[in-house]
Amino acid sequence: MNKEEIITLAKSMDFKLDYDKSHNESLPFIRFTSIDDELDEPDLRWVWRMNDEDEINILDGRYIQSRLVKKRKVLNSLKY
Repeated sequence: MNKEEIITLAKSMDFKLDYDKSHNESLPFIRFTSIDDELDEPDLRWVWRMNDEDEINILDGRYIQSRLVKKRKVLNSLKY
């Protein structure tokens, strides 16, 4: 996938671009965070490693997305 496709995919999964090092020769990556700033924490940031296969990166993103959903549920339950 190219950079624009990756960003579009991330947006569809409720992530936003946080850090772009896709042109770094030694370790190219793009980092995304939740669109909900309240959920942001280092362990819940999705790092798309340009040298890894797309399928691996997508699976990583889905896993992090599921953890964000769980965190949202917990935070909502604590509000009531």
